[in-house]
Amino acid sequence: MLSWEGQCKVDHYDVYHEVNGEMELETHGCGNDFVLGGSNEIHSLCMQGLQIYSDFRKPPGNKYMIKVYMIGNIEETTMLPYGMYGKVGTKFQAEYGEVISPKCPADLCKVTCPLKLSEISLYTQECASTANPSVSPTTNPTSSYPKLSRPDQACRSEIKNLGTSFKTAEQCIAAAKSDSRCTGSEIMWSSSYNYAWGCRCCSETQTCPAATSDYYSNSNWDTYEYRTCQTIPENVTPNKGCRYQSKYLGTSFSTPEQCMAAAKSDSGCTGGEIMWSDSYNYAWGCRCCSKHPTCPPGSSRYQSNNNWDVYKYEECS
Repeated sequence: MLSWEGQCKVDHYDVYHEVNGEMELETHGCGNDFVLGGSNEIHSLCMQGLQIYSDFRKPPGNKYMIKVYMIGNIEETTMLPYGMYGKVGTKFQAEYGEVISPKCPADLCKVTCPLKLSEISLYTQECASTANPSVSPTTNPTSSYPKLSRPDQACRSEIKNLGTSFKTAEQCIAAAKSDSRCTGSEIMWSSSYNYAWGCRCCSETQTCPAATSDYYSNSNWDTYEYRTCQTIPENVTPNKGCRYQSKYLGTSFSTPEQCMAAAKSDSGCTGGEIMWSDSYNYAWGCRCCSKHPTCPPGSSRYQSNNNWDVYKYEECS
């Protein structure tokens, strides 16, 4: 269990262990399930914070390394307690110590904070919005692009953060048009917080026009449409991950097409699908899904995650 000061967010963590002198990834964790705050705690340690699970049953002397990826303006570090609980011999024991930990601002953002740990969405990089009335999209089929299509709203699914170097929404749109990874028809722009949040490409939507559920209210975001609506290809299942994976192919791929090509040529990938994260490929990598016991696969073979998409490259049999 790791703790930290202030209001920053945990994106994910990776646990590595030493194999033949090299550190190999053993466990990857992300999401709300791993952070305990408010009235919840690990009673065996009497602690709150980031709960890290892994198989630490390697022979004595094995080396481990834990990387925790945080989101927020982390300018300082401090020494904070950690706790470990596990089986030593035939008994369960607790052990405590201190480790260099992030020291985050007292407020995650000026608009919605202070937030309690339990109120922070760990899957998104933005502050949770205060309750805003639903804003109907501007509908004017004769207007030219680009246009402010959804003021005070943001896309639920993003493809790419193009960075913070742009001064206007028009500059952001021009960059999206020239970037092959921006396959949707909209960008997200924040006049107030572009310096931190940047210019974002929205994903394609399942229907045209897009459903209202493809967006969420946030008075600090605006969504601009810069071309006709683009739908998600039939072979893509958005915002889902495979519950069972057969092989991790690494982080050397730049696109899901490259990931699928690698899976096709790998004998260890027999499921006909891969998992791909536009936002976190640099850390999570390309992954092959396990072969499903039924065709078509049941819904229980997938789990919801806004940062994963499943791509099918072969029909099941």
